[in-house]
Amino acid sequence: MTVITMSHRELARLQVLIDVADKRLLIDDAVALIEVIRRQVYRLLGVSRQRGAEGLVSVRRGRPSNRAHRSVFRETVLAVVRDRYTDFGPTLAAEKLREVHGLPVGVETLRQWMVGKRSWIKRRDRQWMLTAHPLTNITFNFTILTVALNYLE
Repeated sequence: MTVITMSHRELARLQVLIDVADKRLLIDDAVALIEVIRRQVYRLLGVSRQRGAEGLVSVRRGRPSNRAHRSVFRETVLAVVRDRYTDFGPTLAAEKLREVHGLPVGVETLRQWMVGKRSWIKRRDRQWMLTAHPLTNITFNFTILTVALNYLE
């Protein structure tokens, strides 16, 4: 017995195609249910007849995206950020990388890389602490940004 990992969408498609093959469901109803055009329903039926449920599983599953940056580029960008822009946020660091170093990288991509390497802490994950000022007894809030986590690793 073979175990096949399927998404909910692929599983729903399989159920609809089984109903179409057993003549419990019309092609037009299947088109509406699985939100593909009529031609694709026939194509999926052919694939499911030839290869079974395996044919409905995406062949791209588990592979890296075609739009993903290479690991060498990622490490180069992170090294430059670590060496020169440790106190910069992702937006300003991405701007400097583009202007000064000629390394075009999106802000959100850089943010995710920096969070992954712990060189940037998301705003919601920053720690808020209550402290008392030594001369007055006034309490105030401040954030602790631990950019130095890179150097502790």
